[in-house]
Amino acid sequence: MPADPELVKAGNQAAKIIGGYAIVAYIAAGVIVIILLLIRQSIEGLVQKVISKMKNKNKKNILGKCPVDGGGLVERDGKFGPFIGCSNYPKCHYTKPLG
Repeated sequence: MPADPELVKAGNQAAKIIGGYAIVAYIAAGVIVIILLLIRQSIEGLVQKVISKMKNKNKKNILGKCPVDGGGLVERDGKFGPFIGCSNYPKCHYTKPLG
């Protein structure tokens, strides 16, 4: 039995539509992968910056020796301005006004 031309035409149109959606889905998946990779790189970069800042924060200039526990005295910023405090805070609460 010969194929109905209308059915063949409808089938071809359906295949084009489905194929078009498949291409769009494939492209969208590729774009999503690229976006996820960029987000991952950004997060890794931010993590490295935070780690670097934390390392630099811990490398404060030692201004002397704490009379309470022998730790290093470092300059700190408080709500009332800068002061000198023990680097072993919160174990040691020694402070002295700056200046």
